[in-house]
Amino acid sequence: MGLHDGRELVFLRALTGREPLLCLLRLPAGASPQGWLQQTWEGLTSWSFRSAQRFIRAPSGEGSAPEVRIGPEAMLHGFLKPSAIGSEGSSLALQSHSLNLIASGAVAQSTSS
Repeated sequence: MGLHDGRELVFLRALTGREPLLCLLRLPAGASPQGWLQQTWEGLTSWSFRSAQRFIRAPSGEGSAPEVRIGPEAMLHGFLKPSAIGSEGSSLALQSHSLNLIASGAVAQSTSS
């Protein structure tokens, strides 16, 4: 999944945790938003999260299903720099057993001559 050596196990363990997760996909230059790479990543990661959460036995009173939110880069920007005007209703899920998936386009680097 593009993680550094040894980080895959940490990621898989985090999928079974209670804490909300934020996963970012940095799209390569030239990749189209909502292309096959992003869709495959979102599907695989959300399926893995929901499957991992099934192994956790929820204590009484905590029977809600895990939540997965997939959103644009603007969702992350709205969370990091909130605005009174720009509340579009889509924000990061912060409750326990939640996963946020955001794909970020590659930043164009300008070259000076």
